[in-house]
Order: sequence, then structure tokens, then C-alpha cells
Amino acid sequence: MKTTIDWPRRFSELQVFSRQERVGTLVHESQYVFGYSESAPRPCSLTMPVRIESYVRGALHPVFEMNLPEGFLRRYISERLVRYTKVNDMLFLALQGDRGIGHLNYRSGLDFGQADTVSMDDLLTTRRGEGLFTYLLDRYGLTHTLSGMQPKLLVQTDRTTLSYPNCIVKTEDAEFPGLVTNEYLCMSLARECGLAVPDHYLSSGRDLFIIDRFDVFQNQKLGFEDFCSLMGLPGEDRYSRSYETAAKVLNIYRLPQPDFKSFFRQIVFSCAIGNGDAHLKNFGLLYDPTSTEIRPRLSPVYDLTCTLAYEHLDKQLALTLNGRRDFPNKTGLMAFGRALGIRNPGAVVDEVVTLIRDGLKHHDLADEVPEVIKIIDRQAGYTGSESASGVRVPARQRSKRKKYR
Repeated sequence: MKTTIDWPRRFSELQVFSRQERVGTLVHESQYVFGYSESAPRPCSLTMPVRIESYVRGALHPVFEMNLPEGFLRRYISERLVRYTKVNDMLFLALQGDRGIGHLNYRSGLDFGQADTVSMDDLLTTRRGEGLFTYLLDRYGLTHTLSGMQPKLLVQTDRTTLSYPNCIVKTEDAEFPGLVTNEYLCMSLARECGLAVPDHYLSSGRDLFIIDRFDVFQNQKLGFEDFCSLMGLPGEDRYSRSYETAAKVLNIYRLPQPDFKSFFRQIVFSCAIGNGDAHLKNFGLLYDPTSTEIRPRLSPVYDLTCTLAYEHLDKQLALTLNGRRDFPNKTGLMAFGRALGIRNPGAVVDEVVTLIRDGLKHHDLADEVPEVIKIIDRQAGYTGSESASGVRVPARQRSKRKKYR
């Protein structure tokens, strides 16, 4: 990354590209205005068809806001750049450039040059703890944006031919000890349960979780939009709907029946591992933006953790299911599955629960995180039961605290 940048006072206009083709201009004065170019080759979003009239909003359009940093990375960028330029959403889009998740790129005149690659072997074997992530942060922290609250970065390793970052590197902080190990465990269990999972890795020091980005096919970036964007919602509303409402996205964009089955399986899995943070931004659709007939499909799973392992977090679902936020048992999940049109949803619940509990018995981390494994095993047992007992939180005890994504 270049050490000196000629920062403008503020970014008020950005050119928006899909891959390498310009689609329009985004302007911010009193409002955010996006207008397609006369020769726009394709829409920038499934929710924004090409038209002559501009798209005008008081807040940033959801498809542009989708990848903006939150939490750790937002604070880091703000603290580093507040003395040089106006820190706002347009700045974060300018920093994203052509490195963000999905097919959209932003050109502003900024040029960081080509970042050096990082050795994947170093990421996996170096026991530098916080020092390694700090090194990566100094190297990559101002060259992209990435949504989420957890400390994480897009990094380019020596195992890629891409000209932009090929994987996401996450670490943890004192508030969520063992988070990267927790996520690695849950993601590996998801793969055993037949869910589509990107390749992922855990460093030998158990302080870095690395996951390949899944929005690239044959060296070209695919379109990706999370469910907040697809529902026209800002990211702050990620906890404001239901899983039934989320399922409507599959109908609206005419996903094939196998994707409905995969979506149901994801919900069952999240409930069975005690993941109370499966919010709208943790589901998404992938598509080829250049296709003459866009056919979205459900994206691979990501951001899976057992939130029940953290006592200071509430014991509820991120969204309501069957009108409640309590973790459902088999009966509740079967009702949801039938509403989705899933044949024999009870068999899906039984299969997922069995695969999780079997996977826990022989997992490589069984001796390292026994408490997390115990919690998941207990929660999976409840999910597969039809009893009335289980995770039930009286209203007066329910915390409104949001999770860490």
C-alpha cells in the first residue's frame, strides 16, 4: 500500500462499475443520487433495474451500503483518516474500490497500488497472536471495506492468481474469547451436514480464522447481495424481521426448489448449534451479473457460531420464527418447513441433528473446546426433540443486546 495519499476534503461523487464496465454515477450532496449511464450494460442490483430516472434516497442505497464496515474496522479507518478527509459512507465506498464482495467496483481517483501478497503458510503457522493481525491491519486496513462487527480483513495470499484479495481473515477480542475456534468448529460441522461451505482454515495458534471468498468464479466476481439489500433494508434493520419474511426472498427471486431445501437446512442447523445471530445480512444470493437471464441462487453459508457459548449475549434467535424468538424444537421447525413446502421436514431435522452430534464425537477440536461442544450437543438434542423443555427466556430477562456480527 502506498504510504502517502493525496486525500480530497470529501468524496461527493463516485463512478460505479460492474466488473470492468461502468454502470453509473453515485453522487452525495443533501441526498444520495444514483443514475445509470446511457450505455449501462446491466443493473447494479437485483432491486434496481436500469432506467432513465435516477434512484434518490436520504440514506445510502442498500446495495451500496451492504459492504460498509462496522464495529472494529469502521473505528480503525475513522481514527486513521479523520484528520485527512471527511469520514462518511462515500469514503468507505472509495476505499472499497474493486476489492469488495460482489460485482460492484467504485472509482474515485484513489490509487493504493498493488498490495503485496501474504504467505498462506505464515497465516496458518505463525504464532504471533495479536501481533500478526496488527501487521495485517497496517497492510490492508485502509485498502478495502468489509461488513461486520468482528475484527476481520480481506487479504491477498500467495495461493491465488487474482489481482485482489482472495480470503477473509478474522481474529477475536477479549469480549468473545475463542470466537475463531468456535466459528471454525461450526463451519466444519456445517460441511458435514451437507451445507455449501467455502474452504476455511484455523491457524495453529488458534487466533486466526481464514475463509476463502465465495463470490469469485473463473477469476470473475459474481453478483452477491445479502437479504437486507434484497429487501431494501439498511443493515441496522438486520434483526427486525422474521425467518418467514426472509424466506419470501426465495420466492421473489424465483429460486429453484433445492435452494428452499438448503435454506430450511441452514435454519435447522443454526438452531441446532445455538446460533442466535443468523440475521438478514448472514444470508445472501449469488448470480452472474452478465447473464441475459439472471438466475440467483442461495450463497454458501458464512458467519456461523454458537452464540449460546457467551453468557453475556441473549439466548434468543436473531429473527422471529413462528412468531417467537425462542429457539424452536423439532415441532416448531417442522411447522416452518411445511410452510416452505419442504417434504418430510422432520426427517431433515433428524438428519441434521444426528450429523452434528456424530461430528462432535470425532472432531479435531473435541479436547480444546469441550464447553462449546457440550453446549452444541445439548442444543442439538433439544432441537431434535418434541418436548416442551429447552431454551426459554422470560420476557423480563431478555436482553436487547445485539450480537457481534
